[in-house]
Amino acid sequence: LQQQYKLLSLNNETTTELYKGLLATLNATRLQRDLVSGNATFAQHAYLPQLPYKPNLKTNLMLGLALGALLSLGLVMLLEQTDQRVRTLDEVRALASGPIIGMLPRTSRGQMNALTQGHLLPQFEEAFSLVRVNLSYVMRHSMMREQAEHQTILVTSAVPGEGKSVTAAELARSMAESGKSVILVDANLRRPSQNILFQTGETGGLADVLSGQLPLDEAIATSNVENLSILNSGVSSQNPTVLLSQPRLASVMEALRFKADVVIIDAPDCTSVADTLLLTAHADCLLQVVRAGFVDMETLHNASLALHATGKKVTILANGLTRPQQRAFRSRFAYAALSSQSEPPALPQTFEKTMVMNRSHDLVFSKSGHKSPENPEGTPENNESS
Repeated sequence: LQQQYKLLSLNNETTTELYKGLLATLNATRLQRDLVSGNATFAQHAYLPQLPYKPNLKTNLMLGLALGALLSLGLVMLLEQTDQRVRTLDEVRALASGPIIGMLPRTSRGQMNALTQGHLLPQFEEAFSLVRVNLSYVMRHSMMREQAEHQTILVTSAVPGEGKSVTAAELARSMAESGKSVILVDANLRRPSQNILFQTGETGGLADVLSGQLPLDEAIATSNVENLSILNSGVSSQNPTVLLSQPRLASVMEALRFKADVVIIDAPDCTSVADTLLLTAHADCLLQVVRAGFVDMETLHNASLALHATGKKVTILANGLTRPQQRAFRSRFAYAALSSQSEPPALPQTFEKTMVMNRSHDLVFSKSGHKSPENPEGTPENNESS
């Protein structure tokens, strides 16, 4: 059987070679026939390459870089078109009604850590002073004369992470340093921050007062800043929305109003929970913090509509948003430590003419005195003190 198998294999190989030979002869005969009849001509005889194929590295590299750049540009344009987050002041003006009373510069991680530890950098101190003066101007013109002595300001944002707690803390610090007595209320019962920012170490607070477990006077803690007291969030087993819905909240907020010149409420964001809308009934002015790259346009618009539906005066604080004038200002004016300056630095010529009325509703004062349409003889400092 093995011998027969080898014989058959040999016959198969011989037959295969014979078939290939006959097929090659047939093709050659057909080609010769086509050449004689004129149906085919030789263009070039085949030849074996002398050297192996070698790719052109430089050409391929340049082609790859060009294609990569085009793909990257297309991807960036696609992301830019689909990104609906707020990044500029013009977008805020289009989506949120109300004066923009200040702009905070962009913060690095180190600067944010310094702020949370109570170390205020000069540029932030100037920014919060500007917010304080503009907010005082708005409050004075939107409140009755008998209400202007005791003001309640609620600080909120559309979504968490926009810097409202730090804003409330630094605004309270700035007002206290200006000579006003201030009470900072941490009404964010879900994610409190002021006890950490000021390191008061108090366990009792607003929740304990509303639940009747602690008197108001005992819940108010002193801080390391003169004229500034803090009412922390406290601890309660009840749902925060239920706790803030109690009638006792009105009497507590009224008592706080007459214990200080200014009461600042650090409220939760106004789109996730109903706590902020319950607190707005006890505030004279609402300060909405808008941070670049954290809130999308639709959410900001809905939050603005919800706040304006309360009937309270709403103001906007831009956090890290861009504006060409602001970049030009920073490039020509370097902040220095205030303690090391004998005279205040001169402002650029384009900023010496402020107060600026951006699109007829933004309020931006400079640190020097200027006239305004409503108060042609006054200055921001005099406006605030009056």
